[in-house]
Amino acid sequence: MNYVFLLPVYAMILVMVRFRMYSMDHSCWRQIQTPDGGMKKAQFLCLIVYASMILYRKRFSKYLDEDDFIFIRELIDPPIERFTEEGKWKYRGRPLEKSFLYDIVSNSIDSVDVDKFDYLLRDSHHAAIAIPFNQNSVMRLMDWMRPLDVIEQFPNGRTLKYSRICFAIKVTDDVDSVGQSRYMLHEKLYSHHTVRAYEYMILQALISADPYLQFEGDDHRLYQLSRTHENLGAFLKTDDSIIQMVENSSLDELKSARRILRDLSFRILPKLIGTVMMRNSNNCTQDKVKDRIYELADSNLVSEEDFIVCIRSMHRGMGIEKHPMNEVLFYDHKAHSQHLEPYRIDQALLKHKSSMFGGSKSVMIYVNAATIAKPNAAQIITELLAAFEKFTREESHEHLVKNC
Repeated sequence: MNYVFLLPVYAMILVMVRFRMYSMDHSCWRQIQTPDGGMKKAQFLCLIVYASMILYRKRFSKYLDEDDFIFIRELIDPPIERFTEEGKWKYRGRPLEKSFLYDIVSNSIDSVDVDKFDYLLRDSHHAAIAIPFNQNSVMRLMDWMRPLDVIEQFPNGRTLKYSRICFAIKVTDDVDSVGQSRYMLHEKLYSHHTVRAYEYMILQALISADPYLQFEGDDHRLYQLSRTHENLGAFLKTDDSIIQMVENSSLDELKSARRILRDLSFRILPKLIGTVMMRNSNNCTQDKVKDRIYELADSNLVSEEDFIVCIRSMHRGMGIEKHPMNEVLFYDHKAHSQHLEPYRIDQALLKHKSSMFGGSKSVMIYVNAATIAKPNAAQIITELLAAFEKFTREESHEHLVKNC
């Protein structure tokens, strides 16, 4: 029997509310960052939704109490660690005995959660991309998940028992398919080199149009596009129709943005000319890489406007260094239900079943469409590739793959 379905109705309501908020994080504007470069704007907006719930808390009081509001807030913006160094439970919305509830929507421990189930199935369906994770995988995982007690040992010698969602060892492949599918969709869709070129051009169009696009908030103030995250009413108006607004506008100030969008419609895109896998990526940012390549290139031939640098990070859900399967807990489904003990998968079995790497990071270099139209485009590309190769050797990255 699936114990998750035995949760009280109010708990399911809480998880559903949080899930709808979390879905905002996968909108078409998911790449946009907050002004301080921290959390994503959509994640930030979840907190604004939460704040609006507080304003109307009387309407929710029939269903939610103070602990429930804290629980929702913690699901939106959870602590990085669940315990203090002394072994104290950090969360306040739910007690330690119900700690497994924090694994359902946004699982920070092993990255296997219903948020991923949702967008993997949705995006693979709409993009017609076959992935290992499917509806049958969901059913098998739901049938064979159990909240089990786990013993945690802390540096001070203290041990603590709490609950985590664990899976039967027979569904190992289904659990692993979550991370595999995430990586595949990033490789073939979210982070595909053509998609990244599109994203770059759309971003340039929006930056150009930003001062001239204003949206009324629920406080009746007008917010510039880049400031709409400050008001929920204004933000909810920033959907795909923004592109049409720019395309259909006759304002002279939006001429540059319209030109970029027109180029997009005719697939006049930046051209990928080289890719390299990064070995040491700790200090690499797009700006630093671009600046260094420009320094290494002949400035009489190449200008900063001629090329674009994009860093692409693809992983299974826990960063490029960490494999989620090392954190997932399993149990022996053949054992008696009173004697189920959680354990981590054997490394030899994991090596046999799954690729051991958590993810990969690469640098992609593009040439702008305007540069391709120049008479000396071939010389510029050759010079950029030579500079890119020098950068690769300096940083001890893998061999450069040329795409032209």
